[in-house]
Amino acid sequence: MGTQGFSRIVEQRNLGVEAVEMRIQALSEYLAVYRATHASESGRPVYGRIRELRRDIWRLRGWGWYLSSRQQQAPWIAMLQSLARCLAMMLPVQRPNKRRRTVSSATRRLGSLSLLDRAYQALEEDIQGRLLTLRLAQSRRPNGDWGVEIAELEGKAALLAQARQDEFRKGRQVAVICSLLGAVLRLRHWFGLAAPVADMTDRSQ
Repeated sequence: MGTQGFSRIVEQRNLGVEAVEMRIQALSEYLAVYRATHASESGRPVYGRIRELRRDIWRLRGWGWYLSSRQQQAPWIAMLQSLARCLAMMLPVQRPNKRRRTVSSATRRLGSLSLLDRAYQALEEDIQGRLLTLRLAQSRRPNGDWGVEIAELEGKAALLAQARQDEFRKGRQVAVICSLLGAVLRLRHWFGLAAPVADMTDRSQ
């Protein structure tokens, strides 16, 4: 693999980590608001929703840990991938369902692939929003130096779209990796051990 190809892969994984961190932040904020709003309530629906939100956050953290560890070429990644391939054969194929836009989908249990796809999609929308702002500014002030920043964001948008294709091509393996590493991180949390990924150390869960 050439240097340019390797750089693209590194950038794709960095964007994946950024997408995951952004989604974790959003879900953590939503969880805090949900807890405060339903603090005086009890019952299975409330507790069930809190459990699902926590589970989603741990699975996202697991994927972030996986991407970061691949960047660092951690020796256990190859073993994890082999295990995921074996376990994936026992799971049904997961595909992100992009047609579900109803309010009820907010309370539906998400598969790992759909969860990650939403994270990547949120970052993609953020990048497209920044691009729109820059292009509007460029149209109003064409003599400004907008080209470099616009080109950089366009490159990121293209890499992120490719990352979604590349990473999610094997949906069942993705689901296994998210679940396994999410469970490991949760166990570490229960035993009071520090999270392996420094920027995902929120212990409020």
